[in-house]
Amino acid sequence: MNFDYIVFRDKLIQSLENYFFEITKKYTDIYAFTLDCTGDVRSIGVIANTKANLEKQAQVDDEDYPYYQYCEAEWAIFHTFKDLSEEMSQFLETDRDTFTNPHTYMFTESFHEHVKKVMAACDEAIIRLKASEHFQKHPSIMLNFVIEDDSDKMNRVERYIRLNGTKAARDYEIHYDEFA
Repeated sequence: MNFDYIVFRDKLIQSLENYFFEITKKYTDIYAFTLDCTGDVRSIGVIANTKANLEKQAQVDDEDYPYYQYCEAEWAIFHTFKDLSEEMSQFLETDRDTFTNPHTYMFTESFHEHVKKVMAACDEAIIRLKASEHFQKHPSIMLNFVIEDDSDKMNRVERYIRLNGTKAARDYEIHYDEFA
């Protein structure tokens, strides 16, 4: 079984755009929308937060406000793209030894190459969402893409800058160590 990264990207773009449209109709105070992929690239979805939920957790003057503002694990809205996640998981199951060394249980180079290609597709999908007609009606919503277990601060901050601009990313970068 081969994994078609272009088909994956296209399905992901469609899923992102559809869910973004749905969630912005349901909630008028969304301020953050993150494409989230598990570190083992078996599941993908969206995590989002509303201003109302953030205000329940912390006030702007609170010391821990940035933590709640940026920490996806504390947010109110979680949505898994079930079909895409199923495809991702099935692909890795087709030949486990290709992706995990059966003796050491460590991920192989093939797995790491797969992760890079999935990340590239995700980066492209979130950028396409930002360029979409519907997103243009909600330019104040901060976008992000995270892959769990990715502790590379520079990559994450650079991605946040590409999606939201330098000014918005300044605060994200300053408080990164508090929520990452």
